[in-house]
Amino acid sequence: MRCLQRKKGRFLQDTNESAIVADIMEICLIQTDPALGQWNIQNAGYVICNTKADVYILPELFAIGFDFAAQNWIEQAAEVLPNGPTCQQIFSFVRNRSSIVVFGMIERFGNNFFNIAAVIGNACMDRYRQKYPATTSRGRVLPITSGGDYHKVMFIPQWSMGLMVCHDHYQAEKFFKEYKKRGVNAVVLIADASTRAWIKEFPEYCKQYALPAIICNAAGPNGGASCVINEVGQFVPLRTSSAEYPQHLPETSMAAFASL
Repeated sequence: MRCLQRKKGRFLQDTNESAIVADIMEICLIQTDPALGQWNIQNAGYVICNTKADVYILPELFAIGFDFAAQNWIEQAAEVLPNGPTCQQIFSFVRNRSSIVVFGMIERFGNNFFNIAAVIGNACMDRYRQKYPATTSRGRVLPITSGGDYHKVMFIPQWSMGLMVCHDHYQAEKFFKEYKKRGVNAVVLIADASTRAWIKEFPEYCKQYALPAIICNAAGPNGGASCVINEVGQFVPLRTSSAEYPQHLPETSMAAFASL
């Protein structure tokens, strides 16, 4: 996958204290509320079109929510990548921009359905198909197929991410270990989950594997907790126009920014 490119600032130092050039990523977490349905697409579009970030990250199944997809026939929520309506709207938001958007959707591929993290930019498209999908929800067996592999996405030179979707976090250490081998710059998890396990578990993994983590969870009751954790296991402050959150976001629908 290849996108338009933009050089960023420089910071960091190597072990000999000599300055080296590094990319500073401007990240926007858009924490959407599944109860708002398709309005989430319009809200995401407003944020993307009126702010500046290198990467915008939305939750798992951000436009409908996992429970809605499970309660209603999941086939009705599925789209063909990249020609489905959600993908086409995301393309329109980043047209002629260097930004990319990571978001969750159900992908229909032949007779299979995948819970994916889609990655879309002005002239690029990629996907990660959930490796460890949830098989049931509220008594219903879900026809979700395992993607079967980890996936590294490169979207600007010298900066890449390893993707995870929701239920994958139960195997988080395996992902960190594998993505460290693959040389990613950060691990990205999108979710629509009531758990906040990553608040306790991910800082240690980030420190152990020297990898930052970026988590975007859905809003709503028992939701929230979107956050950015750096490579030494510290939470990166998240900022909005009216407040700064030192660790993670509350449960409400909102957009916040961080530099990594």
